[in-house]
Amino acid sequence: MKYLVQIFLATVLFASYAQTASAQQTVIVKSIDSTLVSDAIFKALVAPYKGKPVLVDFWATWCGPCRAAMKTIQPVKDELWGKVSFLYVTGPSSPKETWEQMKDEIHGVHYYVTKAQYSALLAQFESQGIPTYVIVDKDGNVTGKYIGYPGNEVIKTALQQ
Repeated sequence: MKYLVQIFLATVLFASYAQTASAQQTVIVKSIDSTLVSDAIFKALVAPYKGKPVLVDFWATWCGPCRAAMKTIQPVKDELWGKVSFLYVTGPSSPKETWEQMKDEIHGVHYYVTKAQYSALLAQFESQGIPTYVIVDKDGNVTGKYIGYPGNEVIKTALQQ
């Protein structure tokens, strides 16, 4: 009987842990008004997350360095999940069907914007390439920009300031 109680408790604890872990990191797809232009685009992307730091990752499905960085950053996401909002932004250069398949493995909030919006966003941050990362503080101010993945410690430090 004691053995059965131990098995039951272990099962309950494991199930509780599994639910917590899966609820911790989720995938959400949101959209913004496709008629927004210039600075209004970025403001619309980050406005819902005011009160928390935000990491905005401009990426594409075909971008090898983007995909590699998403794996590299995972320990930072694990540590800061719930304290930081993670946004992933791409556009039509990423085939929609491929994006639909890939996004489910990238925990965070996903935006698929128009070609003009994606170009405007990259121009706003003077980015000539992806991945491009923008750090926004809890008050909505841009505090950092990186073209290419700068490494976990740089990202973590920037998000915790």
